[in-house]
Amino acid sequence: MAEKKLLDLQDLEDEYGLKPDTVKRERWLKNKNKISDGFGAEVKAINLHGRIRYRRDDIEKFIAAHLESKHGYI
Repeated sequence: MAEKKLLDLQDLEDEYGLKPDTVKRERWLKNKNKISDGFGAEVKAINLHGRIRYRRDDIEKFIAAHLESKHGYI
């Protein structure tokens, strides 16, 4: 079976361990101009038929940009 290209909040938790409530809170705080970092604030969501989705490519880019090495951030 092919990998999904668009993931919903449950997929984010199942595949990446990102808690849906945290992502929703970060999106809400971003909309209120209270934060500018965190997955929910940094990764653009797609509102498709009233449901929030994220592109797998965008998720992977976010993770790669936030990896830590032994010597700090990559």
